[in-house]
Formats: sequence, C-alpha cells, structure tokens
Amino acid sequence: MIVTTMKRKTMVIVIYVDDSSSMIDELQKSGNKGPDLPNMNKDTVSARIDLKKFKIWEKYWLKKIVKDDDDAAVTYAKPPAPWTLSKEQKRHLCRFFKDGTETRFNKDGRNQDVRRKPDRDEMEVFSVGAKGLGKSILKHFDKEFDKMVWYVLNNCDDVERYINEFRQELGGRGVRDIEETVQREFAGWFANHVRQLDNASEDLKSLAAGPDRRVVVYAGCNVKGARFRTLTRDKDLKTQNSGVATKGSFGDADETEYYGVLQEVLELQYGSNKHGDRSVYLFRCDWFDLASRGSKIKDDGYFKSVNTSVLWFKNSPFILASQAETCFYLEDTKFGDPWKVVQKFSHRHVYDVPELEDGNDDAFVWNEDAYQEDEGSVDHTFHDVVDLDEEAEVEAEEDDHHAMKLYVFMMLVQFVN
Repeated sequence: MIVTTMKRKTMVIVIYVDDSSSMIDELQKSGNKGPDLPNMNKDTVSARIDLKKFKIWEKYWLKKIVKDDDDAAVTYAKPPAPWTLSKEQKRHLCRFFKDGTETRFNKDGRNQDVRRKPDRDEMEVFSVGAKGLGKSILKHFDKEFDKMVWYVLNNCDDVERYINEFRQELGGRGVRDIEETVQREFAGWFANHVRQLDNASEDLKSLAAGPDRRVVVYAGCNVKGARFRTLTRDKDLKTQNSGVATKGSFGDADETEYYGVLQEVLELQYGSNKHGDRSVYLFRCDWFDLASRGSKIKDDGYFKSVNTSVLWFKNSPFILASQAETCFYLEDTKFGDPWKVVQKFSHRHVYDVPELEDGNDDAFVWNEDAYQEDEGSVDHTFHDVVDLDEEAEVEAEEDDHHAMKLYVFMMLVQFVN
C-alpha cells in the first residue's frame, strides 16, 4: 500500500509492506500515519511496551521466550514490523546502490571547507582545508605583508630546522638582537638557501618563494567543519560567528587560551602545484587583553569573563585559520558592559576523539549498546531482547532506520518502473 501526502511542494511517499486487512484498517483509523505515540519515533523496547500499553498493533508486542524452564533464561523477542528490514533485505539494498551514492553518512557537511582533497605528500601548511566565504577582494598590505609571511613560516614544522640554522648563523656573526633579526631577515635568507638545495620538494620551494603580494580578503571562512565570519558581517545577522579562541604562549609563559573577534580572513596564494592552488588562510583578529590590571580575565571556575574594550597584541594580530576555535560572548550580568562571558562549544559532526598510543585498541573501551530512549520509564526488567523473524527464529538484529529510508526509495523506484 502506498500513501502520499503533500507538504510545501514536497511529496512524501510511505510504503507499508503488509497485506493483512487489519493493518490497512489500523492505518485508516490513524489517518494513514500509524499510531500517534508521543515522543516515540524509534523501534525501541519502550516503544514496543507502549504498543501493549495503548492496546494497539498486538502482533508487534514483545514476545516472551522461556528456555529450559529457567526464569534466568527468559528473553523477549521483537516480532518483525513493516519498518524493519531482514538480513536479506539489507543485503539486497546494499547491492542495489552502487559505490559513490550520496547518503547522510558520506555527504558533504553543512560547513564544508575543502575545495579539493589534500594529497598525502603535501606539506601540512598547504593541506589544511579551508574555503573563503562571500565576495572576495584583492588588497595590498605594504607594512603587514612581511608579518604575514613570517607568521606562516614560523608556524610551519617543516621550516623550524631552517629557522634554528639561521639563528646559529646569526649567533656566529655576533648579532645582538637575534630574534628581531630572524623575524626581519629570515624570509630572504630562506629563499636563497632553498634555491641552493638539490633535494628540496616543490612545496618547500613554493613556500620559500613566498606568496603573491596581492592578498585575497574574505568576510568569512569555513575551516575544520566550523564557520567563521568577520565582526562587521556579524553585526547584520542574528547569529554570532565572529568569536575566536586559540591556544598559544608568549615569551617564556605557559600555554594559555586567548580570546578575540575576527576582523579579516586573508588568503595568501603561493605557486600552483599538480593538485591546484597552494593557499594558506590567516585570520586577523582583535585580541582581548587578559593580563593587565584593569582587564585581567575573571575566572571563578565556572565562567570566564573578558573585558572586550581593552586589546593587546596589536602588532601580532594573525593566526592560521587552522589554529582558530569558535566561541561566542554573552552579556555579563554580574560585571556589566564591557565584560562578556566566554562560551565555547562543539560543532555538529566535529568530534575530539582521543588518540591511542602504539595502536593499542584495547586502551579505549567502546560502548556497543547505545539507546535514545529513557530506560527509567520502563517498568520491566529484561535479561535480553532480540528480534523474531517470520519463522519464529530468534535473530539478534537491530533495526536500521537509515537503511529503511533507502529501502523505501528502492521500492518506489521499482514501483515507478
């Protein structure tokens, strides 16, 4: 039986695979939508218990199975329903769809960042996926261009050994202010040094040659599954995506977290390679002063509040887009304006998965049984709950809702053809 409904020019087709007249009568009584169970949209144990509680669809109630007349061996089976798939149906479904078919598991995320898949042999600084948002403009930075180039070089692991080599060379020449000289002269020294190397990679040569002096400026950026927008762009919107947090250290101080707002998204364009353009995205930010006497961060162990009226690191406003984390700022009801409470959060589909050392999979315990139901509402204690197929055989098979959606589509295609 096929039931169609219309909603905002979208036709929803629901296929019920059941030939019994009782099933048809029950569907008609419920408006062709099945029983209306509040807050129940999963085929869970509680949902099956509620079917019995509401005295509907009796053939889908849990069935009690006793083994060897032992109460401890009692199990409950879930009879097959039109919304579940058997093993054979799932196999048929997988054969129907070819590799590359877009599903909710492999489709691009809402905040897709990469314009192309990075190659394994690329330098990390070029392989970080990022995508500028909005209208782009070309801009020349006479005074700050060298600072941008130095920040990229200073935050590239592949360049660190060359920076140390240049420091040693300056020390041998008796230069007093070595760090200031490194920031000012390393880019030129690095370009000449790499040109003399016989085994330098193409990425290293491109990085040493430096980017185009015409910098591409955007009002937003997608990176690592997160969306950022400039403060100017954020003012016209109800959502807030201009908050930026990053971890770092200044001088000999321990690593700390810094908070600010995004002012510009900058794309430095290096020479092209076989994969396409080499680009590095930088964020220019206004960083809030967290250490001065009148603006020191207030942290009571529960909330962190920052003074948004006092800035620091005005001469070093850049970070790599890959170093940025999202945050937003709430009104501080205790200290008032200009103090704001910092709130960090995790994005959908972006997870902080712990890494295992030495590939020891046993060091991480996986929870194989996950439920989206409130087990506290169930008045029964079950030793085991399994599915029961049409031949009354017990089969440990969990219902696959996503596969059901694909199976409905497959059935629809076959029906149309």
